[in-house]
Amino acid sequence: MSVAMFVAASAFAQLQLHQENGFWQSQVHCVGQSGNQQCTCPSGMSIVGVERTMDNVDGIDYFKCAKAQHSIGTKNCQNFALGNSYPWFRCPGGKVMTGVHTSCGQYLDCIDALECCDYDFPGDATYTTTEVGNVDWWGCLDGNRKCDSGSQFFLSGFYRHPNGCGHLHCIEQAFAHTMELDCPAHSSGYPCQCGPGYGSPAPLTFGAAGWSGSCVCTDSVSLSTTGIVTTEMITGPTHTGASGLELAGIPAYLHGASGYFPPLSVADATTVTMDCCGSECTFFVAVYHCSPCSQGRNGKLIAELLGNGWEGSSCAPNFVIDSRGYPMTILHKTTTGTLTMTTDGATDFLAIFKTSGGVATPLCPKSQGPSIPTGCNTQCAP
Repeated sequence: MSVAMFVAASAFAQLQLHQENGFWQSQVHCVGQSGNQQCTCPSGMSIVGVERTMDNVDGIDYFKCAKAQHSIGTKNCQNFALGNSYPWFRCPGGKVMTGVHTSCGQYLDCIDALECCDYDFPGDATYTTTEVGNVDWWGCLDGNRKCDSGSQFFLSGFYRHPNGCGHLHCIEQAFAHTMELDCPAHSSGYPCQCGPGYGSPAPLTFGAAGWSGSCVCTDSVSLSTTGIVTTEMITGPTHTGASGLELAGIPAYLHGASGYFPPLSVADATTVTMDCCGSECTFFVAVYHCSPCSQGRNGKLIAELLGNGWEGSSCAPNFVIDSRGYPMTILHKTTTGTLTMTTDGATDFLAIFKTSGGVATPLCPKSQGPSIPTGCNTQCAP
């Protein structure tokens, strides 16, 4: 498999072929005796066309050779024996065809191996290939003719007529793919743009040294349905979020935390993503919990979080409507990566907090059940 071949990735742009040195390359790069030769394109280039005068293998007079836009050469080159691959002559895994090895000079069966390579890009940039099928060369090599793949397609092999014909005019198709540079981490599209929760101080550009610019984490919580949740700073025991959610009784261990308040009602099947941006942090999720009133209104998140290793915390805040408090249960988990949860049903009054590092030793009973600890000192730790 080539570099990042056939994996889900966001393409920077479809790469074009750059032809060089008069486009058509004579077989001056053959090594060995006639009938037992390794014939290749110049270093860093791949075969994208064939020209013949005679109808046997020795009659291949020229390869059309080109390199991928932005590439600095080829790598991981190997000869792959064709064996019983008839009627296909094909490189594996999306590699490009850079040469052929012949064991004799007459029929197509004399081509016993293909030299196949990956392209190399500056900065170890990766790329993705997409199969586009067969380029029609039907009749293209009949007579003294030339065939090529155009400016967008990279070739990985040939197809010969399945009737056993061994002459060059029996090459009927070329197998082709396109190639796209992958965007840097946390970006996608064309041109590459940083994804939700990430930003770049400068535009993402690709040059001689590879990618310039990177996407850094700027926001930590996003919803699959509505996108980024605005970060708000918690400064004291009460807070009214941008969503309109009013909280009271916020414990001291959350003063100074980042707060994230989704819409007052979060839709069913919404995935919430929480990102620590590479440093250790602790997320706290406060969920409406007051049986039976909260039944069908808390997305069954408590059971999901407890089942995924989250722990109950003490001193959950209450949300407030018309001066009336409604109890919440709060759970926490420490990580250096990304956490997710998905609502099972509509979810009302969800609040999320983030603090740096881990959590202190609990000073109050933890609440993992249906009730909030009574008489809990709001100075206690989770």
